[in-house]
Amino acid sequence: IQIYPNDYFYSQFNVTCLSISRAAPYNSGTCPGSHIEQENILTHVIDASMVYGSNLETANSLRSFTNGKLIVKTTSDGRDFLPDTANPVFPCNNNASEHTCFYAGDDRVNQNSGLTVLQICLLRLHNFL
Repeated sequence: IQIYPNDYFYSQFNVTCLSISRAAPYNSGTCPGSHIEQENILTHVIDASMVYGSNLETANSLRSFTNGKLIVKTTSDGRDFLPDTANPVFPCNNNASEHTCFYAGDDRVNQNSGLTVLQICLLRLHNFL
């Protein structure tokens, strides 16, 4: 990410760019014993892709197309939560009927409760603004 010369913080350290990468190990499987490469799985910029997704298809599937809001699941007491999905990328505990798997821009939403809470907060903030 390019840092402008007049940046308040980084200019005092002569920093001109920040390197942010998100990658996962990947083995193409073309040759036995081949080395592992890095495959980029998310965007490399700070762009709120965890809320909106990293492609147009995901972004559109999260939008309600009404007043700029995202799709929500509203509980009987009026609280907004992430929409449900029947096909989570990461498994979640949905064995009991009251449990659900959530759908968000970040496929890891169901990976742990911390990420789930963060995603719910970001969804509510987006729809509030």
